[in-house]
Amino acid sequence: MKALLTFVLLSFSAMSADACMDLQGAFYDDDSESVRTIVQDGCLSTTWSDADGSTTLIADGNERVLEQEGKMVAYATTYFNSTEFIIDIRMDYGGSNEYELPTRFLTAYKIDKYNNLVERIEPFKADGTQLATEYITFRRVK
Repeated sequence: MKALLTFVLLSFSAMSADACMDLQGAFYDDDSESVRTIVQDGCLSTTWSDADGSTTLIADGNERVLEQEGKMVAYATTYFNSTEFIIDIRMDYGGSNEYELPTRFLTAYKIDKYNNLVERIEPFKADGTQLATEYITFRRVK
C-alpha cells in the first residue's frame, strides 16, 4: 500500500512539474499591424518571433543576457509559474541612469478566456518603488 501511495504521489508531482500554460500561437501586435508568433517547447522554452527577428527564452529561472547595446545590458530570468510565463528583466545602464529609468521590468504573459495573449508589465525604479502597471492584449490571429 505504501508503494502504491508513493507511486501515485510521485506521478502527480511529475505531472504538476510539467504543467505550464500553452502560449503557442500567432497574435496581432498592439498596433494590429504586425504579428507576433510564439512557439513553445513544453515548459522548457519559448521562441518569440516578429518582423524584427526571433528570440528564444529558456524557462529555467537562470539569468541570461537578453540584449546589449553599448554599455546598456538587459538581463532576463524566465520561468513558468502555475498561471503565467514570467520574464523578469533587470536593466544595467552601464553606470549611468541620469533619467532615472526603471531598472527592473516584471513582465507576465497568460492566455485570457478569449484565447488572446495578455501582457502585464510592472516597472520598478532602482530603489524598488513600483511604477504604474500596464496591460496589453494581443489578439489571436484566426
